[in-house]
Amino acid sequence: MALSNVRYINNYYPFLESDLWNGRMMTRADAKQLLIDNGLEVPERSACYFCPFHSKAEWRNIRDSEDGDWERAIEFDYGLRKLRPPYDLFVCDQRVPLDKADLRTLEDHGQMKLDIHGDALRGNRSGHEVRRRQGRGVDCNREARTG
Repeated sequence: MALSNVRYINNYYPFLESDLWNGRMMTRADAKQLLIDNGLEVPERSACYFCPFHSKAEWRNIRDSEDGDWERAIEFDYGLRKLRPPYDLFVCDQRVPLDKADLRTLEDHGQMKLDIHGDALRGNRSGHEVRRRQGRGVDCNREARTG
């Protein structure tokens, strides 16, 4: 929160005043809930196209959009590279040029999705339970309780 450098102007931030939110500052979740409670649309998170705090998903969205922000972000990234010698600067947290950054998802890398609402909730037993019932495994939970 910025203080005004003009004597007769006092900046006021009503959504951050602690007395309005049960003695604490308003959070992003509080702001979303306030909009929902009042029947208002919750806007997408906004950020500049060159923000270094973008997640991989946000960088992918910028890359896949057709508004030219990806090209401008790459140009900005290359432009800032040598502004602080001897250190190279990057907008991507991987410390590589943005157009060379690995923006693939975990699934793209071969990571399988965990289906937490799949077999176990349909009554199918886990592999551990099946092995234990067949006598080929041990009940780790029982040993932990008794040992």
